[in-house]
Amino acid sequence: MVEETLEEKLMAMRDSFRAGLAQRLVDIDKAWEQACAGNEDAQDTLHRLAHSLAGSGATFGLHDVSEASRALERAVEAVQETADIASSGAITARLAALRAIMEDAGERRAVDIDAPRPTAVRRNDDERRLIYLIEDDEDFANNLAIQVGHFGYDVETYFRLADLESAINRKKPTAVIADIVFPEGRLAGIEAMKLIREKLGAELPVIFMSTRDDIEARLQAVRAGGLAYFTKPFDVGLLIDQLDTLTSSEPPDHYRVLVVDDEAPMTSFYRAVLEAAGMEVATLNDPMAVMSEMVSFMPGCSGLELAQMIRQQESYVSMPIVYLSAESDRERQLKAMSAGGDDFLTKPIDPAHLVSAVTSRVERWRTLRSFMVRDSLTGLLNHTRTNEELEVEIARARRTQSNLIYAMIDIDFFKNVNDNYGHPTGDRVIKGLARLLQQRLRKVDIVGRVGGEEFAAIMIDTNAENALRVLDEMRQHFAGVVHFSDTAEFSVTFSCGAADFSEFGDSNSLREAADRALYKAKGDGRNKVVLAEAE
Repeated sequence: MVEETLEEKLMAMRDSFRAGLAQRLVDIDKAWEQACAGNEDAQDTLHRLAHSLAGSGATFGLHDVSEASRALERAVEAVQETADIASSGAITARLAALRAIMEDAGERRAVDIDAPRPTAVRRNDDERRLIYLIEDDEDFANNLAIQVGHFGYDVETYFRLADLESAINRKKPTAVIADIVFPEGRLAGIEAMKLIREKLGAELPVIFMSTRDDIEARLQAVRAGGLAYFTKPFDVGLLIDQLDTLTSSEPPDHYRVLVVDDEAPMTSFYRAVLEAAGMEVATLNDPMAVMSEMVSFMPGCSGLELAQMIRQQESYVSMPIVYLSAESDRERQLKAMSAGGDDFLTKPIDPAHLVSAVTSRVERWRTLRSFMVRDSLTGLLNHTRTNEELEVEIARARRTQSNLIYAMIDIDFFKNVNDNYGHPTGDRVIKGLARLLQQRLRKVDIVGRVGGEEFAAIMIDTNAENALRVLDEMRQHFAGVVHFSDTAEFSVTFSCGAADFSEFGDSNSLREAADRALYKAKGDGRNKVVLAEAE
């Protein structure tokens, strides 16, 4: 069965909305009759029905219905405090106008609304790890391929420009690392990459490198689409930074959005639009259930009151809140924002605008949140958050009867690195180990920086044998990485202590055991991985 497009889904919703206009008119007439009979609650109901229709009508392309409903809403507001609402000729006139428009709207087609474009299909992990390296100095090329390979990239080396073009025609890589100077000319690498990119008719990321550092070479590299330019010799860590940027375009998690609206057609509309943009969406039509829904994933209260309740919960004090309302009065909008809202969108809301507003708010929230839970140098979780994640994973392991390994990793003789090569070089070494841990461990594993040169890894759903194998492989890769300072090049090692959750049943015991194993690795000569033994 062919899946519906977003445009088809939205059109079906509009058709359903128009089909329900007759019942909405019945509800409005009923509320009006009860208000005329002196029922004060019915006055509020009439106002709410008009307010809701003012927003939903335009959202589904019926702008004249929306305008007539807004006029009725304002008329009700103008006389709500009087003793005799039934004597209001303005409400009677607005009702008659709305009735005529709604009856006509049910027989005609709504105005189409452009849907946002769907997100691009992302490549899988294997396709995002292949790097082609073109360099006529075979020794340099082979060494650089080994260095880049330590960080988890699959590098294929080529020594002739013609061989590179043939390889690209067979399979397109994530990126190309290309020298500039070849026997064919002093800018032959740039010229070849420019021609290859033109033939492909698509973007092919390229990073240039050369002993040349003149403005002509750099300018031509930029004109050929070069994303970066490295002057030999260079720190491989800087190159990995660029490659990581190319292979980390996919956000780590889906945006998760909770839509609360007392009208089911509106929540369905917003859900379809946001899901089409790749977001994970939950919807609620009863605001009284919002707290329980938020923990696990509007007649009862207003949106303003709901925002205030959310803001009073410490866990949600920084969560973005975007109001969607037909309210156009600026003073009321500002009052709502002062209750804790981050943005106010006035119905009808263009789908592309909705996606843009939600995306910008989520990205800003994630950025602010990252400052609180991540280390500023490496981007890894900080000490506090790493310990919190360990508690969470231990609870999950108990619940699912699975296992985990907790490992502590410390760079050997790191003080000597800072003393001999300077703190900026030391920072690059720390970042290099952080990148290697991220690249070599699985996505489900958790990595944090818990001290100056000390890291922790929580390895999920694994046993000690597999964990020790992976940790030792990382140890060997890190020992093979060549680091650069202004005056020298050098290598560094690390020591590691690991503890098995099946042997140590709580977080404190697990951390202490891993720490003891780390000190044993240091005492046994460093550059080792040691598994803690139960006492």
